[in-house]
Order: sequence, then structure tokens, then C-alpha cells
Amino acid sequence: MSDEIGNKDEEISKLRRKNESLDRKCARMREYVKNLTSKCKEWEETYSEKENVSQTFQRKYKEAMSKITALNYQLNSTSLSVASSHCNDSKYSRKAIATDSSVVSQLKNNVGRKDEKIASLKRRLLERSVVDENAGTRS
Repeated sequence: MSDEIGNKDEEISKLRRKNESLDRKCARMREYVKNLTSKCKEWEETYSEKENVSQTFQRKYKEAMSKITALNYQLNSTSLSVASSHCNDSKYSRKAIATDSSVVSQLKNNVGRKDEKIASLKRRLLERSVVDENAGTRS
């Protein structure tokens, strides 16, 4: 009977150690799940911010493209009006052509600046997405 009690005490001791080990493992797993949950929330916030920025850049890009289209239309219509204008007075013709050429030049400069702005926005968007991807891979 004494042996039987000793065996039961030993079995109880083993079960207690196993229970304590499982409790520690459970605590580690809870902490791990807590960390994963926090990372998911951070990712969700970051993703929504980036989505908003991306939509803003897309909207600005569309606006810039429509402005470029309007400027190209103005440029083409100005060029057509210069080509089709017929004046009897050569002095008046030279002045009109000089004025229209100046307008065309300004429009070309405006289109060039808009193209530069679009290229700059595209570069910044690409740089941000690369930085964001790098930051995402480090997490």
C-alpha cells in the first residue's frame, strides 16, 4: 500500500509539472496572439491611410490629365486660328501672329510644367510605395 501511495504521489507530481508547463505555454500563446492582433490593427490603420493617399493621388492625376487635355485643346485651337486667320493689313497680321505665337508658347510652357508636375507626383508615389513596402517587409 505504501508503494501504491508513493506511485500515486509521483504521478500527481508529474501531472502538476505538466500542468504548470502547459500553463506557461498557454500564457506565451496568449501573448503571441495579443501581439499578432496588435500588428493586424496597425496594418489595417496603415493600409487605410495608404489607400486614402493613393486615392488622393489618383484623383489629382485625373485632374492633371484633364487639365492637360484642355490645354492641348486650347493649343490646337489657337494653332488653327493662327493658320486660318487672313488679314489684309500685313502689319495687323504680324501683330496677330506674334500674339498668337506668344499664347502658343505660354500654353506649351504650361503643358511642360504640368508634365513635370505629373512626373514628379508619379516619382513621389513610387518612392512612397517602395518605402511602404520596405517598411511592411521589416514588420
